[in-house]
Formats: sequence, C-alpha cells, structure tokens
Amino acid sequence: MKIGNYSIYHVIENCFLGDGGAMYGIVPKKIWSKFVKPDEDNLIHLHTNIYLIEGNGKYILIDTGFGNSLDAKAKRIYGVTRESGLGNFLKQKGLDYSDITDVVLTHLHFDHASGLFNENELLFPDASIWINKKEYYHSQNTNERTKNAYPALKLSMLEKSTRVNFIRNDEKEISKNIFIRHTGGHTEGHQIVEIKSKNEIMVFPGDIMPNRFFAKIPYVSATDLYPLETMLIKKKIFESNNKYKNLYFALTHESEIPVISFRNLPL
Repeated sequence: MKIGNYSIYHVIENCFLGDGGAMYGIVPKKIWSKFVKPDEDNLIHLHTNIYLIEGNGKYILIDTGFGNSLDAKAKRIYGVTRESGLGNFLKQKGLDYSDITDVVLTHLHFDHASGLFNENELLFPDASIWINKKEYYHSQNTNERTKNAYPALKLSMLEKSTRVNFIRNDEKEISKNIFIRHTGGHTEGHQIVEIKSKNEIMVFPGDIMPNRFFAKIPYVSATDLYPLETMLIKKKIFESNNKYKNLYFALTHESEIPVISFRNLPL
C-alpha cells in the first residue's frame, strides 16, 4: 500500500495468546466474545503486527514485536510457538537487518520492543531508534503493576547507544511527512506514528487502538495505565484527521484486517 511517496508493508511478526478480560477491560465478555472467541482458559489469539515503511531513501520499522529473545518460560506463558517472521520478510525483500534506517517503538512493552535485541546486542546495527523519553524512564522505574510488561534488563542497554533518540517533545518529524506524536494513555510515554500526503493519512496507533474493535471510544484495555487519556486521544485522532479523503489505521494486534480504513471501522 502507498501513502504519498511511501510504500507500507505489513509483517506478521508472531502470534500469541492473551487473556480476553485483560484485553477488553470493562467490556463484558458476553459482548466481546461475539467477535473474538476465547478458549477454555479465556485466552484469545492475537498477532504482533509490525510495519515497514519504504521511501525517500528510508526503511522505517514500526515496532519490532517479540523477536527471538523470549525464554522458554515466556514462550509457554504467551503461547509463542514459532520464530519471528521479520527475518524471512526482509530476506524475501532482498533486505537485511542492517538495511533498516529507523526503528520507531510506540512503547517498550515486551511484545513491541523485544525484537530490538539479539541476545545482548541491538539487532539493527545502522538504525536510528526513536523512543519517548518518558517511556524509557518508566521502563527502568517500574512498579508492582508494570514490572512484568518491560524487558527492563535489555532495555537498559539503550541508554548507552549513540543511535537511540529519546524524544522529549510532543511531535517529531523523522522523515518528510512522517511524524511521531506522543499520546500517553496505554503508558505515560506511548507514541503513535502518522504518514501524511495531500489527501491521505495512515495512523499507526500502537496499543491505543490495538485492533479494529477498539475504535469504539469506551473500548480500552485493562492494561492501559491512563484509560481516560486513551479515550480522549482516540477522539482527537478521529476528529483531527477527518479532513483527509482517506484515513487508514495500521493495527498492532489485529488478526484479520491489519490495515483498515476509517469508513470500515465498527464504530
């Protein structure tokens, strides 16, 4: 798919099992189970979708997924049974990890940021890495609720890297017409990505809107630390971008329609 001068590629990085109640928060199971079928343990099938943006001499990766760094216990807990799909995707494109020019992490939870690492090294040797400064701080200063969400020991390596850009502003343009915007909501340092052209825009909302059903404003995951912020930012995204002829969303945990237009959302 193309937006302006950029081509966008969807990659199913991996699949995992998540608790349906944790995913859908205050939405009653009687409602969410109509469109997502849980197993006997209330687990639901989820994708880790990541996206490659190609254009203007750039290869920009949005999130990295689990990667291949999960230990046996984590794989068992989350039902991860296969290797990351990113390596094969890059190979099919005639690319390598070293060809990636930029990596944007919407936040640093393990299902979005673990793929940044290969053992104890950064996997993308020549990439500029874009992380919200608040997000990094909270990944290193966790509490009883958040400590299991971050691969904190590996993330501590980022502070020593000269290729990591800690974003302190609410907005950053990293390539022509590609913007990173701070949102909060899911985490205090959560950020989204937008690609704009004259008549079209694609939003990568991260876990503000992990699948298409979360387009409904009250649908907020139980894992969101600031649920009212999540609701507010979804409203702002919809209202501020309605001037574009076409508005698309590239979703991180959607298993059926990873890239969807605004007009097709189940609002």
